[in-house]
Amino acid sequence: MKKNLIIMTNKFPYEGGEQFIETEIEFWKTNSFDNVYVMPHSMSDNLRVMPSNIRLIKPNDSNYNFVYGLHALTNPIFYREIFYIFKEFGFKNFFSNLLEALKTTSLSLKAKRNLSIFLKKLPKNNNTIYSYWNDSSFYGACILKRNHIVNRVVSRAHRFDIYEDERANNYMPLKRQFINDFDKVYLLSSSALSYYHSNYDADLKYLDVSSLGVELPTIRPNIIYKSKHIRILSLSYCHPGKQIDQIMNAVYEFANLNLDYKVEWTHIGDGDLYIELKRKSAELMKYQNNLLISFLGELSNSTVKNHLSSNYYDVFINASKSEGIPVSIMEAMSYGIPAIAPDVGSISELVKNSNGHLMPSKFSSKDIIEGIEKIHNANNFKMYRNNAIDWISQRFNASLNYPQFIKKVEQIADSNDSE
Repeated sequence: MKKNLIIMTNKFPYEGGEQFIETEIEFWKTNSFDNVYVMPHSMSDNLRVMPSNIRLIKPNDSNYNFVYGLHALTNPIFYREIFYIFKEFGFKNFFSNLLEALKTTSLSLKAKRNLSIFLKKLPKNNNTIYSYWNDSSFYGACILKRNHIVNRVVSRAHRFDIYEDERANNYMPLKRQFINDFDKVYLLSSSALSYYHSNYDADLKYLDVSSLGVELPTIRPNIIYKSKHIRILSLSYCHPGKQIDQIMNAVYEFANLNLDYKVEWTHIGDGDLYIELKRKSAELMKYQNNLLISFLGELSNSTVKNHLSSNYYDVFINASKSEGIPVSIMEAMSYGIPAIAPDVGSISELVKNSNGHLMPSKFSSKDIIEGIEKIHNANNFKMYRNNAIDWISQRFNASLNYPQFIKKVEQIADSNDSE
């Protein structure tokens, strides 16, 4: 019996986010499956490169989303969720939660249909589903496992698909309906695993930790440390949750407090607030002659790596309200850039006070400035840089983490043979 793996994504390999999958997918060149497929939930115009042994399954989008919404209105999953909403929240935010439940149910039914259409084209095989996100695609796969159409379902879980308190009205649609319907959910950290277990009552035997990773660079820029010159980098989407304005305020205040410094801040990333932030930065530079701010917009993953290999930075700043374990920080640290970041999500498993500066979850400009001053110190800056590289090499090394993860998925798929 042939052994197939179907990897379910949001858009990958189409352009539009999920840059970190680009690293993992390369390690799927070597695996024990007879066939490996990637099925995105939706498509865009441009395709990214994948290994030649991985085949793309285009989703069947012939039906509009409102059709799946109509199906959801008559589906028992939706009505079980209504009961849960009323039991848990009563009438508080009832209609907004109801709409969220309807949306998630319809997307799950769409994922289920796309997957079942493809599976009908395959002989009855050992089929394992790997959902990159622990949301609607995952739920769709779990429905098919209940119906004995797929053999195994595994999933990664990141941040928005784990933490209920970061969702609107503190409500995570559908997840409790599918607890323990899967074979394994891989969390990115031990703290995330504990949250998933305690909040959703998932059996620990169905949970495991598998960290993401980055490829260690072969080329790093020459160190050009100057005591009166600070180069700062940030990388994120420009939306409110990333609190880029907090970084801007701190950088401006630092430049104002250190008029004998040359302060450069570069931000990579696009988004809804990009134009507004870029305009505000231009205004600030008019009043602060020793401050230079550059907004580079969205760059591809490969372009970001090329930029990091050829441009020296003293410190990386993350100011997010919530995070899992940001790959952007991993990338920066792998190039020897110590990070300043708040203690939210699982950042504390990545950023330590020995390799950067871990701020309180509720931080101020003062906390960011304290981190800049601590890291940009002639006596300590090499220690922070070396410790950052060492920590990534040990714990978040793609060459170690992804082969280990692939082996775990293979073992789960192979367990079918004994049944």
